[in-house]
Amino acid sequence: MEDIMTNKIILSAKGQIKKQVEAWNNFSRFPLKGELWEERLSLGLAHAGHPTDWEPDGNHKPGVDLTIVGQEISFSCKSGKLKNGVLSISSYRTTKQKTLQEKLDYHESKEAKPFSHYAVLVRTADDKKQICLIIEKDYINAKNLSWEMKLSTRVKNKGTPTGWKGSSKSIDMKIQKAMSDQFWYYLDWESLVTSDKATILFTIEK
Repeated sequence: MEDIMTNKIILSAKGQIKKQVEAWNNFSRFPLKGELWEERLSLGLAHAGHPTDWEPDGNHKPGVDLTIVGQEISFSCKSGKLKNGVLSISSYRTTKQKTLQEKLDYHESKEAKPFSHYAVLVRTADDKKQICLIIEKDYINAKNLSWEMKLSTRVKNKGTPTGWKGSSKSIDMKIQKAMSDQFWYYLDWESLVTSDKATILFTIEK
């Protein structure tokens, strides 16, 4: 990570965050995601001496799920699935932005990315592992990809635009019209975990 103090704070909480995830696993078979993952992350940070501004009312700042009090460290909490060496993560919808360029500009704006890091709880496809991964927000940059429009190949709607696909060596993205122009990320796992922009906090064998 780019900042030594930020890295130190996040790493100091990994044991407590892991305990929170394990506690959930012992309590429920339901996958830990959404607001439930936000809560567990917040509790882990607080127990490690780094309280956050998270509240169970959903009224956090748009784009930011929680921020460590007194620090410029904030998180967008995500869940993802790791399959065949690719980590897939769903992101926000962009129906308000009409053109591809508008969507890409929004994706990299402070409005869309007011946080400093993604906090991703990863499940393997066989559901035998959970991996907690912290990613610096700049690692996922839509403007660094080569984009093309995707067209339907179905006979009934052949040639109709279905969205866009962006590609690079380490990251692919899709914008799905059928899903309210939602961004989806597909991150090459090996490139991600060997990057200095990502840190694995812990792995849980289930």
